[in-house]
Amino acid sequence: MTEHESFPAILDEVWSKEVHLGLQRENAVLVNTIIKIMGGSVEGKRLLEIGSGRAVDSLSLAARGAKSYVLDFSSKSLDFSTRLARERGITIVPLRADARCLPFAGGSFDLIYSQGLVEHYQPPDKLMEEQVRVVRPGGYVLVDVPQLVSIQAITKKVLMGMDKWPFGWERDYTEPQLRKLFEKFGLEVIDLCGWGFRPPLHMGIRTFLKKFMAQRKKEVSGQGDNDGRVNNEGGSFQNSWFVRHFANCIGVVGQKL
Repeated sequence: MTEHESFPAILDEVWSKEVHLGLQRENAVLVNTIIKIMGGSVEGKRLLEIGSGRAVDSLSLAARGAKSYVLDFSSKSLDFSTRLARERGITIVPLRADARCLPFAGGSFDLIYSQGLVEHYQPPDKLMEEQVRVVRPGGYVLVDVPQLVSIQAITKKVLMGMDKWPFGWERDYTEPQLRKLFEKFGLEVIDLCGWGFRPPLHMGIRTFLKKFMAQRKKEVSGQGDNDGRVNNEGGSFQNSWFVRHFANCIGVVGQKL
């Protein structure tokens, strides 16, 4: 199977809908993970987010002193993130390009990351090759993807079968599969994180999902009120065995040797 042929069109359709405009909070787990692996500060660091979408995480990192580049294939996505940056008085560098052919010289960035991108491509080899090429030796690649064993994965499978999933074809990953992918491209896995324990309740599908699942009465210990994301400030819950195997999403950080 090759990457979903209609994915670029799906992106523009998603970003044409106004329902996403209120989703402007950063993913604290990813932001904190990036700050941690960069030695506690991103000041002056060159960071690239591919498949940037809202780019709220890049905005958060830019506000902390990073030089944030945001790349997406959807012009509508970039329009939104650029407008949000302007409203917040934050500088980012937006680029419209295919993540399989990055418009940068080799070794240009200290860290490259993506959230909700790699799962749309099978095989993801060109995505990985380009990230490894563009990150500097000793730099980092962070890939965040949906986890295979999770409430979200079960819900998504049902919705995909009914042609109701708004983001097209996706592949869910396990931790060992991600490790194997990183090792294939010469990246040494140095960190993992996970977040999210309930199905996605946004992008206009909240009402539909409620027909299939009741809202959880209690949040899992350590979970914050950030759209189901884990609040891990000052703790190690996001790196726990439980999270790495059962959270909605799993992130793996690899270092270029």
